[in-house]
Formats: sequence, C-alpha cells, structure tokens
Amino acid sequence: METKPGNAPRAAARYLFVCYANLQRSPTAEEYCRRAAAQRALPITVASAGISPFAVRPVTRAIADQADRIFVMEEYMKDRLIADHQQPGDKI
Repeated sequence: METKPGNAPRAAARYLFVCYANLQRSPTAEEYCRRAAAQRALPITVASAGISPFAVRPVTRAIADQADRIFVMEEYMKDRLIADHQQPGDKI
C-alpha cells in the first residue's frame, strides 16, 4: 500500500481480465498489465478468468466481486457478467 502525508494508505486497485477460456487473451492482458504497473510502481493487482465453465480458471461471482474493474475481450462477456454474476455494468 502507498502512503501519502496526511492520507490513509491507498489500497491497490484490483483488475480482472476476462476472455472465453482463460487460455490466451486474458492471461496475456493480465501479464501485460502486471508488468506495466510494476514498471510504473502503480498499486494495481491483476487476475484473469474465463467466461466458459470449462475455462482454465472459470470466472465466479466471488472472483468478479473482488475486482474493482473488469475488462472483457468481447461485448457479450459483459452481458454474461451482469446476468450470471450480478456485476454492475459500470464496473465492466
């Protein structure tokens, strides 16, 4: 956590990248974001998951709830996160 004079510690932002099977797109985005954040010393934690129940790491409501922002690779994935995992549209 980052501390600034007169401010409370700032918690890391939590980003979740979602694709279909969590094989290529979302893990690549996760790693890219992780490296970019580290190079810039940004307080960001990242994860990835897949919308498919057969994904390497299937997205669950618990995983989605932990994220501050969710980035999807295709528009229909946003609709699925809203319908299946009760995520607010402005978070995605």
